[in-house]
Amino acid sequence: MIVTAASYKILLTLIPPHPNKTGEDARNAIASSGLALFNTGIPRLAVFQKAALGEYQLTKLKVIPTLVLLGGAI
Repeated sequence: MIVTAASYKILLTLIPPHPNKTGEDARNAIASSGLALFNTGIPRLAVFQKAALGEYQLTKLKVIPTLVLLGGAI
């Protein structure tokens, strides 16, 4: 099997919330360089940080953020 750049996509993570434009700027820079990106990314949410610190479990929340991680087939 030959592995090429077309076999991979970049997934942006820890995207800061609005009004911060850092995530959008990063997406534009990567896309303009011709690299493949997923259509969506993983936002930086307090719920993930608190869960990592053991403050609570994501599965016990009444509302769990829904994320579309795969923006398209590779």
